[in-house]
Amino acid sequence: PHDSNCRELDVPAISFNEAIQKHRPTFVICDIEGGEVYLADESIDLSGIRKLCIEVHPKIAGDDAISNLIRAILNKGFTLNLSQSENDVLLFSRAA
Repeated sequence: PHDSNCRELDVPAISFNEAIQKHRPTFVICDIEGGEVYLADESIDLSGIRKLCIEVHPKIAGDDAISNLIRAILNKGFTLNLSQSENDVLLFSRAA
């Protein structure tokens, strides 16, 4: 049931790749409540990123999806920095 005090909003959005191309960051921080698993998609371009900090949500996405995400990021040339990661917040980096 809809609350009579609520209204629907259209929110403009751009894709992850569009945001990366537009802003050209070298360090990306993600906390997207389970949506992080989509970073495993082969079409996601992380080529200009040197550091990637991701909060993973295995209770939302599942362990298999998080394992696939980690594998995909490692396959894109990143190293998982366990000494700088804590709980569900993972830090990945690579040489420039």
